Amino acid sequence: PGLALGLAVVSSHLLRKTSVPHTVALLLIGGAVGLLACLAYVPLVSDSILLWGNVKPPEIVLFALLPPLLYEGAQGMEWYYVRCCLGQIALLAFVMVPLHALAVALLMISGISPEWDFTTAIMFGALMSATDPVAVVALLKSSGAPKPLVTVIEGESLFNDGTSFVLFEVFLSAVARKASGRATSNGFAFAATLLKDVVVLSAGGIATGIVAGMMTVAFLRSVYNNAAVEIGTTF
Repeated sequence: PGLALGLAVVSSHLLRKTSVPHTVALLLIGGAVGLLACLAYVPLVSDSILLWGNVKPPEIVLFALLPPLLYEGAQGMEWYYVRCCLGQIALLAFVMVPLHALAVALLMISGISPEWDFTTAIMFGALMSATDPVAVVALLKSSGAPKPLVTVIEGESLFNDGTSFVLFEVFLSAVARKASGRATSNGFAFAATLLKDVVVLSAGGIATGIVAGMMTVAFLRSVYNNAAVEIGTTF
């Protein structure tokens, strides 16, 4: 992390008077460092990549890095533009993400991994369907792109994580049931089980978020000019 932060700071300073976007430079630097570490052993870099790859449990990376990104994105959005672009955001996040997962699943079954069954393939498709346009949004903001365009891209990125996560968890449970011999015996029962899992995860996540948000807002109303408490509560 220290090396990555140092490279980011140095590259930003060196490129301040050029037309090269900082996000593009970071992408190229990260790709070059990762490729170099894969081709040969580089002290610190290779060890760091190995440590991050062996984090136990791996979910800690998701729970530690994703919530701050989602919170920062949601807090910085303007509700007026979100309301105006809500239809486009919902179409991209709740319709196109499942369709993308289905397309990836069909691609895997038809050519890349024909030995996979449909459940495994669509689980992989759900995993691949969540995009993270942090760099794109930063570039659009710095270049003065229209606010509705930035809102659609950023808003879709906030919701597509939830959609792909629910799909992944649902089909992961189905794969686990099949591996343990508890798979449902017919298509209707399988579809009913999937629908129940989707409803439970979606409704449960939304309800938990609403309750946690209301409790956080109620608590912060009693806090005045205490940055440590405000940052700790929202984090």
